[in-house]
Amino acid sequence: MNLDALESEMTNDLAWRKSEINRLFQIAEMPSAEENERVHTAILKSLTLLIYSHWEGYVKRSALAYLEFIVRQEIVLSNITSNFHVISLKKSIKKVANAHPQNGKNDINISEVLRHLVEVEEIKTRKFFIKTNFNDPDKQKDNSVIDTGSNLNKKNYKKILETIGVVYHQTLEQELNPHVRIHFEHENDKSFFSEIIDNTLLKCRNHNAHGGRNSAQLLLDIELLKLLKNLIILLLEQFKDDILEYSSGEFFLQSKL
Repeated sequence: MNLDALESEMTNDLAWRKSEINRLFQIAEMPSAEENERVHTAILKSLTLLIYSHWEGYVKRSALAYLEFIVRQEIVLSNITSNFHVISLKKSIKKVANAHPQNGKNDINISEVLRHLVEVEEIKTRKFFIKTNFNDPDKQKDNSVIDTGSNLNKKNYKKILETIGVVYHQTLEQELNPHVRIHFEHENDKSFFSEIIDNTLLKCRNHNAHGGRNSAQLLLDIELLKLLKNLIILLLEQFKDDILEYSSGEFFLQSKL
């Protein structure tokens, strides 16, 4: 996968997701008789679930696409940033951590540790490689590399960024502008990201996904869903732009750190 292919993949993937969300919005905005109120409510709940599924799906697939792009560059591990070392050396790190006698004591088995450390140093001389399963959608459910926790909140999003070595934008920690803030719930964390994702999208999605009864607080109306959709798309566009900037600028290299 070269840079053009990565850009095409991410652009096309986001386009069909936006198209699918917009088609359901068109249905939700159709006039309905009072007796169809339950149907309208079900569509609004479905919109919340669909927006969340594309939020999680796009972030995960794009992160895997970026990793696949780096794998295809065939770079020696020691020449790329340390976050990729952690991914590559995960099994070896576990071996070192578990290198102690099986007698219930906490003594470190020096010879075992040294053997695994030699293994680590040897791996660092190889080209960076991990199985992303990027071209096998069925296997992308594997969370061993990119783990959304099936709950892509602020904490899990930042962990994914850390995994792929992309910096979290501190502007996302700013509070919402007053004209936007009035539409959203207020929790202890009043940052833009938490208000949009954790306190609104995830709270409503989790309630609906687990079969919770309808409530005014957890059933988003069509206007709020429009605002929420636009803000989610904004976050996804930024995520795409960041990955493409890191790719074109080769910021995954130690020399470009």
